[in-house]
Amino acid sequence: MKLTSKKLIRLIEQQIDDFKNKEQSEKLALLLSGDASDIIQGMELAYTLGLSVEETPFDKMDLSRENVPDYSDLLDIADLVIELHSDEIVSYLRKHLIKAMEKGLRRRLDMGMTTGLEHPAQKIRTIIKNELTAHQRPINVIGV
Repeated sequence: MKLTSKKLIRLIEQQIDDFKNKEQSEKLALLLSGDASDIIQGMELAYTLGLSVEETPFDKMDLSRENVPDYSDLLDIADLVIELHSDEIVSYLRKHLIKAMEKGLRRRLDMGMTTGLEHPAQKIRTIIKNELTAHQRPINVIGV
C-alpha cells in the first residue's frame, strides 16, 4: 500500500479525532492528575492537539502540596499556564497570579528563603485551578 501525503493527513486527522474520544480523555486526565512533570506533559499535549480549556479535563488536575511539593515545579506549571492559557484567565486574576509568581514565590526562591513560600504557592494553586475550571461551575443569576 502506497502512503500518499493525502492518506497520511487523513490518518493523522483520524488519530487526533480518536484522541478526543473518551478513552483518550481518560488518559489525559490521568496525566493531569500525576506529578508535576505529568501535569506539564498533559497540558502541552492538550495544547498541541488543539483541545480547548473546556475539552481538557482540568478538573482532574491535582496541584495540591502533596502532589506538587516542590515550589519550583509549581512555578513551571504556572509559567506554562500563563503561556498557553492566559487568555482564559480573567485579567485581574492573571495580574494576581503573575504577582504571586514573581514577587511572591520566585523572588523568595531566588533569595534562598525557606519561609513565607506557602502563601503565594497556595494563591497560585487556587487561581490556576479556579480559572481553568470556571466553565464547569454553574452561574447564579439573581432575579431571572
